[in-house]
Amino acid sequence: MKLKLSVVVATRNRAYAIADCLGSIAAAITHAAPLDAEIVVVDNGSTDDTAAVIKAWASASPVPVQLLSEPRKGKGRALNCALRAAQGEL
Repeated sequence: MKLKLSVVVATRNRAYAIADCLGSIAAAITHAAPLDAEIVVVDNGSTDDTAAVIKAWASASPVPVQLLSEPRKGKGRALNCALRAAQGEL
């Protein structure tokens, strides 16, 4: 069964801010419940602890999270990576 909604986040070197961003998205999804949704996060070649922060956040998230990696810099590349993996209809 396909999910209804995939929320895509492309990020690079945002370890300091990504947890708040994801928390805000998860709160909106939870508030809209019941909503069959996921968060797809693409780490776009970060050199800080962004991936580790996302993994830690995702392990406690009430919303399913896919963490992807796109080492080639560029928002378009990151978004295309996310779109290929997203399971939502929207």
